[in-house]
Amino acid sequence: RFTLDGVAVDADAFRRAAIDPSRSVVVDACSGSGKTTLLVARIVRALLEGAEPDQVLAVTFTRLAAHEMRERLAATRRAMSLDD
Repeated sequence: RFTLDGVAVDADAFRRAAIDPSRSVVVDACSGSGKTTLLVARIVRALLEGAEPDQVLAVTFTRLAAHEMRERLAATRRAMSLDD
C-alpha cells in the first residue's frame, strides 16, 4: 500500500514523488522492497538537478547497506557517464 500526503496512490506515483529531491519523504518498508534502489535514484536525480556531491547525505543503519548504496551509485554514475 502506497500513500502520498495521506492519499492512497499507485506504486508509480509514489516512486515519482519519492525520487523528487524537492519533496521530503519517508519510506517505511520491509527488507527487499527496493528502498536502496529508491534512495540511489533520489540521489542521482538530485545530482542531475544541480546538487553538488558534498551536499548529499544518505543515512543507513548498516555498513553493508552503505556499501551497497555507494556501489549502486557509482555504477549508475558510470553508466550515465557522470564520472570523469
